[in-house]
Amino acid sequence: MRWSDRLQHLLRAGLALALVTGLPAPAQGKSQDKGRQGVSGRESGTAGKGIKAGGRMNTPERLLDKNPKLSSRLQELLPLGTDLQLAAAGFKNLGQFVAALHVSRNLGIPFDQLKAQMLDNTLSLGAAIQVLKPTVDAEEEADIGEDQADEELQAVGS
Repeated sequence: MRWSDRLQHLLRAGLALALVTGLPAPAQGKSQDKGRQGVSGRESGTAGKGIKAGGRMNTPERLLDKNPKLSSRLQELLPLGTDLQLAAAGFKNLGQFVAALHVSRNLGIPFDQLKAQMLDNTLSLGAAIQVLKPTVDAEEEADIGEDQADEELQAVGS
């Protein structure tokens, strides 16, 4: 067996082993979401990760069910008659949802439009603000909303 054949065989065996054992594949591309992640899903923390110890997802809806104090505070940020659970549905984590609520209130952007940009068009909070309110500093407003979300979630212990 030639050296190149051995190397090719070894690489195939290694790839097969990685596939069988479920090793994670390296990430492809770069994220366009710049910024920290803390309680609102920023990189520095874990509260926004959304996974429980048992492996079940801790969705925003589930977390709101467990925290009536937070639910009542957030309900005040939505238009009258809006179902909080439906409003939270689809967001990656509770922090992202709360930040979107605050941005909606701060800038007077209808929440359903902001949510649609973020979820249907898969835009970051800053990019969604830029689309809906191009005259403001979108990144600054996103940071403000994320800071408010962090404060809100820390105040209720989420």
